[in-house]
Amino acid sequence: ERLPRGLTIAQHVLLDGANPNSVTQCVETCRRNARQIRESIPPEIWIIINRLPRLLAGAARRGERQDDLNLRQALALEESLLNQFDALTGAVEKNMVQGDTRHFWNLGVQVERALDTISLLRPVLLRRPDPRTGELTRYEDHLDAALGMLASRYAYRSLYQSRPTPEYVARLLLQDELAPRSVLHCLRELDRSLAFVTRGQLPVADAAAESPVRLCGQLLSHVEYADLRPYFKTGNGHRVPRLRRWLDDLAGRLGELSGLIGDHYLHHQAFNIIR
Repeated sequence: ERLPRGLTIAQHVLLDGANPNSVTQCVETCRRNARQIRESIPPEIWIIINRLPRLLAGAARRGERQDDLNLRQALALEESLLNQFDALTGAVEKNMVQGDTRHFWNLGVQVERALDTISLLRPVLLRRPDPRTGELTRYEDHLDAALGMLASRYAYRSLYQSRPTPEYVARLLLQDELAPRSVLHCLRELDRSLAFVTRGQLPVADAAAESPVRLCGQLLSHVEYADLRPYFKTGNGHRVPRLRRWLDDLAGRLGELSGLIGDHYLHHQAFNIIR
């Protein structure tokens, strides 16, 4: 996709208000949603929510003066944002009452994490380097980078004590119940929060009607009991197209789950924490 004229990649991803997926726009969406439920948000969380746009606005002003956001500034801004997002997550865990609002927050977090994991894994797992060309070491570096981006490098090394391999990385980030960024762990958390927000509700009269609880349960079984070994078996010429279809289907169904959660529980209220 072509960048808007005059913008660097860093500016487009971090600061571009016209980009609906930029960090600036995501932070603004978070603030807008939080204002709709301000009575449920403790002051400790508001401090961080209000600090984030100031941080981004300051970087945008500096970029306008220089007509650019150089690499050093972009990396410094990224580090500051990551620290603030970690602080926000910690403040939510520490200060927010474990009621509906907290569980709706968790629903948004877990759907986003699961989709991010699949999005980062897909291009790496679907690549198959030829060991005869010397690409294997470079490919291992790409796998290691994906683990780092998903905060799972330590988890991988603790479990496997080896250089990254596609099959082991897939097992960790798709099916490991204890890895916080694995799809299976995210689905377990989604199931837990859905059970809380639907407590006391009567079953849907139409048994054929899709519900977030039902779809989440189906996805849990689908991921937990999937046999991933054929996708990584040497000599299986169809393994890459089949793995691509499996990952695309999983991402599509997670997107469907996100929409169902919004339709069932959020759109009739004044806020929507799931993008």
